[in-house]
Amino acid sequence: MGDHNPFLRRAVGLILLFAASSLLPRVAPNAAARSDAADDTGLAGNSRDVAFTPAAVSPPLSLDPANGGTVIFGVTFGTVSVVVPPEAVGEIVVMTMVERISFSTAPASPGLVGTGLGFDISLSRDIQPLKEATVTIGYGDSLPAWVNPSRLVLARYVEGAGIYVPLVTTVDTAAKTLMAKLNHFSTFQVMQRSPSDTVSTVKVFPNPFRPKLGHAAVTFSDLPALTRVRLYTVAGEKVQDLATNAAGMAAWDGKNLSGANAASGVYYGFAESGTQRKTFKVVVER
Repeated sequence: MGDHNPFLRRAVGLILLFAASSLLPRVAPNAAARSDAADDTGLAGNSRDVAFTPAAVSPPLSLDPANGGTVIFGVTFGTVSVVVPPEAVGEIVVMTMVERISFSTAPASPGLVGTGLGFDISLSRDIQPLKEATVTIGYGDSLPAWVNPSRLVLARYVEGAGIYVPLVTTVDTAAKTLMAKLNHFSTFQVMQRSPSDTVSTVKVFPNPFRPKLGHAAVTFSDLPALTRVRLYTVAGEKVQDLATNAAGMAAWDGKNLSGANAASGVYYGFAESGTQRKTFKVVVER
């Protein structure tokens, strides 16, 4: 009777359907939670990505304090490799990456234009890395035709401020890769940055430079390409000598020419491009 009872067959079918749905694989729950947060960190300060769908989700990577870890993530525009060093996390966490296929629109920073290629990095706990992770992006032939590869930068979205902050990025146009250091996991986009035509627009951040707060480097931006940036102590001793990249950016890791940590104090910076010169101050608080 059970095999021929329509009501019984329907009830059994509903039970089996419910059981099967409960066994379906969940797609990166951490990434899903991150995509909700990323809605508030899109290019528009108050707009939301209405139907964000990941183009690809990385395999979850378990990170432990002793070993760190590496994940190579295949995305539609190439590959994303993230290397997390030992002691970068204080507890065991899971890292997940999600490729973004859309970004909210908002006024971009001057000279900074998005390519539409990007991704989110999230951890299973609400923490940030204690040491810098290294991300390498292989972009292949996926760039829009208008992009100048030598001016590519990776930019991190600052949640709450509604802006992207460009990271000092090393570009290898022959290998079609770009590399940057990350001390914060968030939403990232590959962008093109046009250098300034004057040294008077220089920006220095973070300033003061506080390594104890997790600051890994001081960034000098909004400069012409190949600007010479020199740092001196108040006594006139040269501390560091840098040059900006094609995007008009350079980074100082807080070390002097001998490789030792520069002491706390005030340093004088000099930016020089052709006949243009600009003086500024950098404060170090260890």
